[in-house]
Amino acid sequence: MSGRSPASARQMSGARAPLWTAAFIRVTFANLLHFTAFQLLLPVIPLYAESRGATPEGIGVVIGMLTAFALLIRPFAGAWMDAFGRRAVLFAGLALNAVGIALYNAATDVLALDVVRAVHGIGWGISTTAFGTLAADIVSPARRGEGLGFFGLSSSLAMAIGPFFGDLLYRSISPFALFTVSFGLTLLALFLMLPNRRQTDHPPSPEKQKTALQKARTATAQRNRRTIRSQLFEPTAFWPSFLAMLMSFTYGGVITFLAMYGKQKAIEGVGLFFSVNAVMTIVVRTFSGFVYDRFGALAAVVPGALMGAAGLYALAEAQSLSGVAFAAALYGVAFGAIQPSMQAWAVEVAPENRRGAANAMFFSAFDLGIGGGAFVLGPVARWFGYGEMYRLLALSFLLLAALAFVVRGPRRSREYPPRRA
Repeated sequence: MSGRSPASARQMSGARAPLWTAAFIRVTFANLLHFTAFQLLLPVIPLYAESRGATPEGIGVVIGMLTAFALLIRPFAGAWMDAFGRRAVLFAGLALNAVGIALYNAATDVLALDVVRAVHGIGWGISTTAFGTLAADIVSPARRGEGLGFFGLSSSLAMAIGPFFGDLLYRSISPFALFTVSFGLTLLALFLMLPNRRQTDHPPSPEKQKTALQKARTATAQRNRRTIRSQLFEPTAFWPSFLAMLMSFTYGGVITFLAMYGKQKAIEGVGLFFSVNAVMTIVVRTFSGFVYDRFGALAAVVPGALMGAAGLYALAEAQSLSGVAFAAALYGVAFGAIQPSMQAWAVEVAPENRRGAANAMFFSAFDLGIGGGAFVLGPVARWFGYGEMYRLLALSFLLLAALAFVVRGPRRSREYPPRRA
């Protein structure tokens, strides 16, 4: 008979490992509120910047400030989480988010708006990294791909509903109403993540507070504090982060140039692409994590990458709004399959005490891909045209699939529950 306790055996095998625990539901719903608050602002910030006197170039700077500061802070956020704990860093990030959103109303000129975007970007970079790391900690290792897939649904749902209602609030009521709602949702997310005595993510009993495991974690935290400046990145997360960056590079090209591409082809309503993409991402996320857990990274990533390549090629060939919607559906399959699988891969291969850094590296790569796509693909579109640019972008997905074959990644989750006869 094995010397493992029943609880330990369940944890190692993943047999009947619960997914929808109270802690997981709480962090997922809080992330939904957090992302919705952000997505409400996404379509209207250019209009708000213009109302504050920004030129087209100035609007680009305003938009880029948030991404740039989020990218800069993420490595530090990961190291801080590994050193000081997830929740303290999460609260700090959500608080900075709330402060940044509250200050939008006070921004009377472009320079002030740039500063506000920088504050918001720092809070956004910290909080998104912390939410992803906390979710990865809560989920059983044997169901990490599935769990992160469902957790990511909260972000996708926010992407589907946030921009619509944000635009509605801004145009139908006022910018003040929009920022107030966004601020309120952020505060709700913060309050929802406050610990309570009856239920915590890992409730310790008073008798076991000084066990060997906790002493080891304390020692690890002390070592991390001493070396925090030299451990901002987690090397084991390089490949999943790089593959995710290849995917987000294509997304940078889509979100930056789709409106102009639609105008060039006289296709009205190309914004439908983002709605269809969000819906398909949500649908695919419901089972792509299970595929990763059961069959490994390749089973989820390679088919997703091929669908992404097909989606970009279909977008290049689209002659009508229905063609754009079809391309968005294929592209949404790619996003729904690849993004949660790459995040699960990154945290699975990282040491337990380095998951914060691994998540930070993953999200930094993701942001870098979007920003890099927007920057690099401008000259490509100008030289070759938007259609040819999207055809060339399809090669990024093919490269992603080829590299996934070479690197392999986790072939299947640790001790996935065996099938019963």
